[in-house]
Amino acid sequence: MPTKQPRLSIILKPEQQGMIAALAKANSVSLAAMGSELIAHALDLYEDAALSAFAAKREKTTKKWISHEDAWK
Repeated sequence: MPTKQPRLSIILKPEQQGMIAALAKANSVSLAAMGSELIAHALDLYEDAALSAFAAKREKTTKKWISHEDAWK
């Protein structure tokens, strides 16, 4: 059955494929579903790191601070 979902072809090391296969089996999902879930999780981690770096940079350059109470008025 054709799908409208984008496809990604990747090459894994045998040990990586084995770990994904074991996780997929333990979670009763397909290899593709487990791979997709792992990629989504990794992207979330990268996004969190980028936003943390952005926030840290702003903390260093911000000269004026607003109290928590004033910010939520």
